[in-house]
Amino acid sequence: MQSNKVHTLLSTYGLHWKICLSIAISSIAATTACTSFIGGKAEIRDNRKFIIESSPLSMTLPNSERPYTIHLELNKFDVSRLYDRNQIVIRESPEEIREERYHSWAVRPSEMITDAVEGYLKDARLFADIRQDFIDTSPDYSLTGTVKSLERLDSGDQWYANFKLSMQLVNNRNEIVKSWDFSDEAERVYNRDFVHTVSTFKEMLRRYMTQVIRDLDFMFLVRKMQLENRPY
Repeated sequence: MQSNKVHTLLSTYGLHWKICLSIAISSIAATTACTSFIGGKAEIRDNRKFIIESSPLSMTLPNSERPYTIHLELNKFDVSRLYDRNQIVIRESPEEIREERYHSWAVRPSEMITDAVEGYLKDARLFADIRQDFIDTSPDYSLTGTVKSLERLDSGDQWYANFKLSMQLVNNRNEIVKSWDFSDEAERVYNRDFVHTVSTFKEMLRRYMTQVIRDLDFMFLVRKMQLENRPY
């Protein structure tokens, strides 16, 4: 019906289509200007993607004899289904969560955290061989991990990064040799922009891995000295 009215007007007044198009464009521009003037223009939001990666550790390990002749397999970290997706989880109460509409993970957390942990271990040069998959040979040890929570807590005008993680070192007899449980209190974030929450997650993982690397270095240093009948 609307199309028929337009054609009728064009036929009646004999207006050239280019003139009509110019009038239409001018009308749209004027409408947009008025909308902006009265504050009715919708805000355009960018879809942002975030990632947690390893960063260089400035740490000293006295008497370290790295790398140790160990083949370590890094298993893919287990992440709860609530968090192992590209959507970022925001918790507003113990019973209520929501997904960030404009923010997402660039990589699924199970892969993202596993890759970050591998980066830290390789950067520390702890072992002769670190891989996520051993096909041609069997590893001496395996490192497994579980992400218990990876979410932002929103409490009105306050925000917290909640990142809880546990890890286990298992030998080739499937015995747990060492375990870690990082279940610290959620850390306060002082800026609403989500990039600051991700930076806090990253710093928490960096702190966790600093402890893991120190423990592993000490454990395998003692083991090496014992095998060589050296006092320690």
